[in-house]
Amino acid sequence: MAVSDGQGAELTRLRSKRGGRLAKRFIDAGALDDMTASFPAALAAIRKRPEAELAIDAFGRRLWQRCVEMASIDHPRRELVGWDDRPLYWARLAMLAQLRDWRPKFGADDETRARWERRFEWASRGITSVGFGSEPQTARTILVSGFDPFRLEGEPRASNPSGSIALALDGQVIEAGSTTVRFASVILPVRYADFDAGITEKVFGPYIEDGPHRVDAVVTTSQGRPGQFDVEGFFGRRRSPDGTRDNDGVLIDSAPESAEAGAGMAAGPEFLATTLPVERMLAATGASAVLPNRSVVEVVDGAKSPTVSPDGPTPGSRAVRGSGGGFLSNEIAYRVALLRDASDRPPRTGHLHVPRPAPQLDDGELTDPDFDDERAGVVAQARELVIAAALGG
Repeated sequence: MAVSDGQGAELTRLRSKRGGRLAKRFIDAGALDDMTASFPAALAAIRKRPEAELAIDAFGRRLWQRCVEMASIDHPRRELVGWDDRPLYWARLAMLAQLRDWRPKFGADDETRARWERRFEWASRGITSVGFGSEPQTARTILVSGFDPFRLEGEPRASNPSGSIALALDGQVIEAGSTTVRFASVILPVRYADFDAGITEKVFGPYIEDGPHRVDAVVTTSQGRPGQFDVEGFFGRRRSPDGTRDNDGVLIDSAPESAEAGAGMAAGPEFLATTLPVERMLAATGASAVLPNRSVVEVVDGAKSPTVSPDGPTPGSRAVRGSGGGFLSNEIAYRVALLRDASDRPPRTGHLHVPRPAPQLDDGELTDPDFDDERAGVVAQARELVIAAALGG
């Protein structure tokens, strides 16, 4: 059962005095203040309905592109490192609030306004601009996803290193020996409602099915445990998040043995496995350990309570948690693998949990040098792991 402490918890946090001040600090420190300052005026200048979607798309895409550009170049006004994901997160929220507050003279019903908000969100997450240019057919293409910061109720200044990885990799082209590898990235929301509405299938489907946009690999990433990368072996079908709320404040409140699958999933097995080249990825060295994780939590046929199975699922068991847990990081990997297994020419897919740097922030600080250095190491090592995923096989 899903329990919410109030839909729109992210915007509620933003509109609070503390949240508003924090958002402004991140937006200013990320040199995105001109974006949030000019958006309301651009909206106010719109006189006809068709102009609205054009302006909303343009601002969303520009916000994403600005943050991707800053991930690879120094900006004279930016106080935070270029691939810090938090200015993008807070600027997106601020601009969504501005969009929600806009009252166009030509009017707009709730359905239209919801469509506008989704268009802005998807554009500002890189979703509507995924592309691999005109690389030769021999180039390897790889689609990478990260997530927004979450658990902000405990630490509103939290970063999500997977979002930093996505910003750092989007649009990058590298030469690995005789192979060209090209990356595209997206950052997804930490909200059950978006997954229930099919965001995974809509975003990844065109790049997994056999066709002109098919990629060679999909690597979904998320924040994991401190000090190590986990290459997850198995993904469970059901939600069992162990007390973690999503960013809308929604908590899945059910016993592990009665865990249920997310809405809208196609039929599929209880567990699906990674098809990434795990051994090749384990050989990618760096500051943090890279470990395979095959452990799952399952209810074995005939049992009443869940058990931990360290080397993968038992045939016929009921999934409780995949190797990477039972939250949305597990779910995105499962949904992507389900699309993969329905494809006539499937790309390799899998999930990488990345180390969670822990900032030691004093009151009023947005970051600290040790945190920035550790996160830089995570981003650099993740790049090598994703390259290994692209080259394997």
